[in-house]
Amino acid sequence: MLLLAQASLQIFHCFLQRRGKRVDDREQEELQFLGFFGIFKESFKIISSWRKIFTQITLSIIIPLSFIFLAHIQISELLFSRIMHNEYALDHTREGMTRYEKLSDILASEWTAFILFKAAYFTFFLILSLLSTSAVVYTIACIYTAKDITFRKSYERGSQGLEETYGHFFVEFRHRFRL
Repeated sequence: MLLLAQASLQIFHCFLQRRGKRVDDREQEELQFLGFFGIFKESFKIISSWRKIFTQITLSIIIPLSFIFLAHIQISELLFSRIMHNEYALDHTREGMTRYEKLSDILASEWTAFILFKAAYFTFFLILSLLSTSAVVYTIACIYTAKDITFRKSYERGSQGLEETYGHFFVEFRHRFRL
């Protein structure tokens, strides 16, 4: 976890330097070698001093993401319990009977619905996760560079970063898996 946080700080500083902004060298040195509790302290300081924008990001992106996750658990459990019930009924039915054919068709459609639901959920969850991460990273970058920041700018820049990331991802994906 600590290595991940330090790697995130390194990426953040590279981001700032690519944008042509320089973080004070002393401040960069201090941030680079923060310990586990130092990272929490710095995070708490930033969030509490910029409470309004982080509250807006939380209410508009992170809380809906949490509700989607919780709904996914309940819906998956419901779909899968139906599948398991029909699997049990299918196991106790003789092949060749009309009931066996009906249960097979129902199971095929239920598995299709379950897989499509999972695919839609993972796609939506990935997009919202990346959007929330990019919005927070852009907000923090603006705070450290003393750039004027609003929720609208943070959200728009986050979605632009998401588009760029997906663009690079799909180009890389096509190049790697060419037939």
